[in-house]
Amino acid sequence: MSTSMENFALLDDPLLKRAYLGKVSGEPPWRLTIEYALAESSPESPLEVTHRRGRRHPSDIIWPYVRAMIVSDRAANVLHSFSGWSPYDVKVFDGYGELVTGFVGLGVSGRCGLVKQDTTRIEGEGQWAEYVGLRFRIDTWDGSDIFYPSAGFGPIVTARLGNALRNAKLSNLKVIPMPEVRAFKFQIDRYIADGYGVYGMEDDSPRR
Repeated sequence: MSTSMENFALLDDPLLKRAYLGKVSGEPPWRLTIEYALAESSPESPLEVTHRRGRRHPSDIIWPYVRAMIVSDRAANVLHSFSGWSPYDVKVFDGYGELVTGFVGLGVSGRCGLVKQDTTRIEGEGQWAEYVGLRFRIDTWDGSDIFYPSAGFGPIVTARLGNALRNAKLSNLKVIPMPEVRAFKFQIDRYIADGYGVYGMEDDSPRR
């Protein structure tokens, strides 16, 4: 499993305090926004994203919610030749309330099953010990270049797309190879003991 995971990477929010942080203005509620991110539905009118904090001008990647990504035309151009996504219309406003053109919402239609921390690899000792790597069952992956799991970490991309995004030097985006994703062991052990979240789930089948 660890060898096959080398062919994938996790896209993540670098959580930069200085980066533009957007919020969805008015309707729809955040749950519907997640449906857009998962390409389960599309907004009838452009989704409005306004400035919450950080830099007044948006970066290439805006993270209004977990699993929701708004991307610049630069990022969309990289994604253009890859599978597993479609755009939806957005209106992005900077910190001065001015409309900023050149952004689309990222609707990810690609899927795989459950993505969990790999608990077979441990580095460090004591409170600093970490589990290293993410894993999922390859047979649950639909073959898309970008995809979301049924539960757990995401979005995930193929190494080829991950390299293309990294080479584009897009702002406010981390591309982490799956075998290098780390989490403190004591936190994951607590989740497992409590049956919390994905660590209490046994179903690895992809979301329908």
